[in-house]
Amino acid sequence: MQTPFAEQLHAFALLRDQLSTLTAENRNSDITDAWNAMVEAQYHENHWFIPEYSHHALQAIVAMLNEDALSRFAQKYERQTRQNGQTIAVISAGNIPMAAFHDLFMVLMSGNSYQGKLSRHDKLLLPFITHLLTEIYPPFKTKIEYAEQLHHYDKVIATGSNNSARYFEYYFRNVPLLLRHNRHSAAVLLGRETEAELNALCRDILLYFGMGCRSVSKIFIPKSFDFQQFIKSIIKNSTLLAQHHPYLNNLDYHKTLMLMNQTPFLDAGTLILTENSTLASPVGVLHYSFYDRLADVEHSLREDAEQLQCIVSNCQNSGISTIPPGTAQQPALCDFADGQDSFLFAAN
Repeated sequence: MQTPFAEQLHAFALLRDQLSTLTAENRNSDITDAWNAMVEAQYHENHWFIPEYSHHALQAIVAMLNEDALSRFAQKYERQTRQNGQTIAVISAGNIPMAAFHDLFMVLMSGNSYQGKLSRHDKLLLPFITHLLTEIYPPFKTKIEYAEQLHHYDKVIATGSNNSARYFEYYFRNVPLLLRHNRHSAAVLLGRETEAELNALCRDILLYFGMGCRSVSKIFIPKSFDFQQFIKSIIKNSTLLAQHHPYLNNLDYHKTLMLMNQTPFLDAGTLILTENSTLASPVGVLHYSFYDRLADVEHSLREDAEQLQCIVSNCQNSGISTIPPGTAQQPALCDFADGQDSFLFAAN
């Protein structure tokens, strides 16, 4: 007889298999049609969630739930699950499609109930996914709720800006709170990246219009760096951005500001590159800094560790944790936002 943990994990494996059919080419089924209709409806409510990015987010969920990842998750956490019936309220960000799925998985697998307050920018896709999940595993029906107003919760997981974080800290001061602030991602280039690696890096920069916490917003480059090849890669990977009017409006706005302020920049068509020491960059802008020694970059990144979500680089034997180009927007199951283990928070 399976334990509740094993049954629930198997339900997510079956969900993965069903979701994978939604991303298959030339797939024709009622569920696929319903998914595509929901993607279009979400796009009409939020034009930043273009269908291509919603489909990519779904593919990322499927990859996250791969068999090896689920097996490793079980080995690490099965003995720490608690079937204690607590309700975990989750306040979600709305910057990329279905950003709350990871929290949903962790809360349910911890043995608790999920009460989600979704962003008004991302209200349709995750409920569609959870409907499929509850059809696979009906006991989840009483453990998943979406609410406009949170109520009767035991703990809170909240994701927001640095400004909203101060509000969350005060409002939820009497309950256990896992709070996530603004984070950004950076890349360290060596100057000898291949064309394929530059293309992969461009996906890390441009996917979701650069609005995710795992979107690369700053690059560190050697002084001999060849911008020409990098700009070619940006243009090659910018087809969706070049067709998106809200993004182009942002691009024009920041380009105008830089021209008025006489701020030097490189024009990559759909992206502005400017030398700037800060990690955070506006939509349509990529910051860069030159370096003489990799040791200096490592020191800078350690100092900014609390602001960083991930670091993209092929740099070997460095003192910092990095991921290869092209993988920033494909987090693993146990890649916890802000490095905070949401499973243990919910379970303990």
